[in-house]
Amino acid sequence: ITLAYQPYDEARRLGLLADTEQQLRKINPGVGVLVVDRVQPQGPADGLLQPGDIVLKAGTEKNKMRWVHGYDVFDALLDDQVNKPIYLTIERYGKSQQIELRVSDLHAITPDSYISFGEAVVHNLSYQQARHLNQPVAGIYVAQPGYVLSAAGVPAGAVIVEINNQAVQNLN
Repeated sequence: ITLAYQPYDEARRLGLLADTEQQLRKINPGVGVLVVDRVQPQGPADGLLQPGDIVLKAGTEKNKMRWVHGYDVFDALLDDQVNKPIYLTIERYGKSQQIELRVSDLHAITPDSYISFGEAVVHNLSYQQARHLNQPVAGIYVAQPGYVLSAAGVPAGAVIVEINNQAVQNLN
């Protein structure tokens, strides 16, 4: 997910309840809350979170949730829970919900090798590029088409998701 820090007035338009806002203002030194801006297709939050969800609390256990009043609290939780579940309390359209979400390992979806052939260079699609293209983190990214791929009409920045009618997820 991509989060955005939104002021309280914008959060109210998204459905932040007045009671919740009062509680947040007592403990929050800032002027707003974290709101889901984007959800990566086929990522761990796909189908659970949606743009506009207001992140209120987070924790490792349902009964030990802490208010989230900024990126620092949320980032620390994510760093400690890689490949483990976390629990979030969100408000969506004025209704509170609790969800369980598995934290992905960013390093596992960051390319660390490439293949070069016929002056072409390809590597696994990175999370950052997938986010930019708004597609799942799957496929082979064409960093440089070289002679081989240029001759086939494949430009730089293309994502190869199929070869000979077979789906490909990564270089392997």
